[in-house]
Amino acid sequence: MVEVILFLTLAFVAYIFMSDKVSNPFKKSGTDFSNIVVPEDSTLRRHFLTHLSTENALVAAEIQKRLSR
Repeated sequence: MVEVILFLTLAFVAYIFMSDKVSNPFKKSGTDFSNIVVPEDSTLRRHFLTHLSTENALVAAEIQKRLSR
């Protein structure tokens, strides 16, 4: 169950993060998005992914907190 929640929160955070940066072909509005910049350097890419993972953990913790109420 925890794995499912973590996966869903990761997908949600990735969607929120990328929706500002990447054009979504399924989006019906005519909004133009700039391209996401993912570092090509392995160290910078690792930091980028770590940051995304940290955001996912924060969202997962908040969801757990609200579900436990």
